[in-house]
Amino acid sequence: SFSKEQILEKYLNTIYFGNNLYGIENASKYYFDKNASELNLNESATLAGMVKAPNLYSPIVSIENATNRRNVVLKCLLNEGYISNDEYDSCINQPIIVKNSNYLYSYSELCQIELSKILTENPYSFSNYKVYTYCDSKMQSIIDDIFNNYQNNYDTSIVLLDKNNEVIAYKSTCKAVKRQLGSTIKPLAVYAPCIEEGICLPITKINDEKTNFNGYSPSNYNDKYYGKITVKTALEKSLNVPAVKLLNNLGQGKALAYLNKCGLKLSNKNGLALALGGTSEEFTLTDITSAYGIFKNEGNYFKPKIIKKIVDNKGKVVYLDKQQSRKVISQDTAFLMADMLKGVVENGTSRRLINKNATIYAKTGTNGGKNGNIDAYNISFTNKYSLGVWCGNYDYSPMPNNVTGGNLPSYYADEFYKIIYSEKSDTTIKKPDTVKEIELDKSEYEKNDKFIISDDFAPRQEKFYAYFPEKYLPKEKSNKYTKPQIKTSDFEYVDGVVKIKLNVDNYIDFKIIKNFDSVSNIIYDSEKSGKIETFFDDKLKSNTKYSYSVLPYYKYIDVIFYGNELLIGEIKTDTIINEPNNWWDFIDELTS
Repeated sequence: SFSKEQILEKYLNTIYFGNNLYGIENASKYYFDKNASELNLNESATLAGMVKAPNLYSPIVSIENATNRRNVVLKCLLNEGYISNDEYDSCINQPIIVKNSNYLYSYSELCQIELSKILTENPYSFSNYKVYTYCDSKMQSIIDDIFNNYQNNYDTSIVLLDKNNEVIAYKSTCKAVKRQLGSTIKPLAVYAPCIEEGICLPITKINDEKTNFNGYSPSNYNDKYYGKITVKTALEKSLNVPAVKLLNNLGQGKALAYLNKCGLKLSNKNGLALALGGTSEEFTLTDITSAYGIFKNEGNYFKPKIIKKIVDNKGKVVYLDKQQSRKVISQDTAFLMADMLKGVVENGTSRRLINKNATIYAKTGTNGGKNGNIDAYNISFTNKYSLGVWCGNYDYSPMPNNVTGGNLPSYYADEFYKIIYSEKSDTTIKKPDTVKEIELDKSEYEKNDKFIISDDFAPRQEKFYAYFPEKYLPKEKSNKYTKPQIKTSDFEYVDGVVKIKLNVDNYIDFKIIKNFDSVSNIIYDSEKSGKIETFFDDKLKSNTKYSYSVLPYYKYIDVIFYGNELLIGEIKTDTIINEPNNWWDFIDELTS
């Protein structure tokens, strides 16, 4: 069907050159920063040598392997008479100089990868096809400008996805590398599944402490631990021990099932390190960024796509993206997770993304150790866009430990959001009707870890708001203010003095009532006299029976709620008790 020249042309334009590169032109630009027509003998022989095993003979992977393979090609050229002895001798002594540091992969090159997966038939049979993509030229221009204006010493990738995970902008210095995900996996592998399975809620408390899990003992960053904290706080601080605790409770099998549903397919060989992103499998930036789309799309996952449709030379649509989705988590869980990730921006590791004009949701991630960090991520989203930023080195060489997801990747993300949200914008994830905002009793939560609905008349300082899915709404309601009570009291009579010690909640007042000779007198009112822990009564008659009770009450503006009067003690005084200190005290006692 084709001439040898045509076959060679088609071959050179589609052959694989490693690092997701297809075609001699792409390879030439990537490795040597020039067009294929501008390659010299050294560079041409290097690329020709890569064809047998692109990843083995890549000059980026191994300069030694690439050089040896190039020399094999040069020897063949010499033997076949295509180059002279002088050319051969000169070239084999030349170093291979890779100049790909300034080359940036564009959206169209990422498109070629997807195109090769769609057109699985003989690609040489296609002619004059039109490929329509989801590229947003305005957003692509913004990403391009950010790359041009803010360069760094490391490889960087940025991907921007629209509502249903359409890839609308892309830029990278090393294309679609696959890496471990670090802490960016925590919301997907741990927190969302645990909320979905009813294991925890964002306000559930968990003990952050050094823990050994049958020989596996994860550590927090800088070996710092916070004790009893909320699940939300654990995510905001990206703590490791709470994440492993929750995964241990959830079970690895369930975590893998949730990850698989959102495009992150993992084996069961990773153990509890899965909670921290320490996996044997690696993923692209687009993989993890699209997975986060479940939090803005009511729990639905859309496979990321670049190509909208393909039309042949007769105008027939031969491919059309159908934007199919699958359910990963409930709408309730998606909202609760989004709210937690908003907290990461407001209080946690992604504070750089705080934006006065928009609400941003984000999670950072860092993969590395004491000798340096290999990967740094910031994955963020709004109600429309998802943005992924990765920084690292293509050859896995470490960056300094001060390069983390919270600084360099977050800096790029912040620059993007400052541009597109230069004016006030509503970017919030809407709360579904099935999630209720409940007022809880603050002291019961802080002291006893209980979810109890607050008394309707509770002081503002004694209640706080929390989100609950309808199926997990707390049932118990407090009445500590509309029906106030004294919980405990100590009562004793020693040496002619009554001692009363009360334990009273904040904002509850009380009256102490003294009963004798069928008469009841209020001898103390905390609202008028101020609260005290211990009350003493030494104004007692000899050989007399007394009883003491306390009446709790709560004043809300002009309304007073009384509790039940509680008998706290009864005594009979001695036949002779201590005389009054002076005549006037004696008169007071007689007249009282």
